[in-house]
Amino acid sequence: MGLLSLIKNRINSQKENSKFQEKDIFYSIPYLGELNLNKTKDLDTIIKIDETEFSISLNFDNDTITKFQVENVKQLLEKVDKYIKQAKQKIKDDINSNGVTKDYYDHHYETKNGLERIYQNENGFLDKLILFGIRFYPEDESHYAIFDFTIGPDITDYLIVVRFEKNLNFDSIDFVS
Repeated sequence: MGLLSLIKNRINSQKENSKFQEKDIFYSIPYLGELNLNKTKDLDTIIKIDETEFSISLNFDNDTITKFQVENVKQLLEKVDKYIKQAKQKIKDDINSNGVTKDYYDHHYETKNGLERIYQNENGFLDKLILFGIRFYPEDESHYAIFDFTIGPDITDYLIVVRFEKNLNFDSIDFVS
């Protein structure tokens, strides 16, 4: 085989590979439906679990993504109850160790505006926290999944944010507005 034939074969191979890359490849994600890995677009939905309605959003920086990058989104959503409980436990641990959740509690206790029943004690306060949303950023290693909790969007704009890494291990908790 001559050099010209090798170059033609390589060019044809590259053309075939580029056609394959442009081909639609779909991946099914619970609650969000089908995701085209080669033409990503942000996906959002609202679901209800245990009488709590919250949003789920899947956000992308790039136009394409690999199945590997979104596999943990699927795994988390298949066991979403487990991860909600884990996030709530991290919040409870955080308030007990005087972390940022304690700051959130203290801030709202000072401005309770007739909501005394919520602020009787820290445990009562924790019982009133509701999941507001779960956000996924599959291209981000440390803030892969973010759980947003609130005492109520009609009461405050502040959230307690529980972050999980790409491997679905706990990363951090923060108090944000």
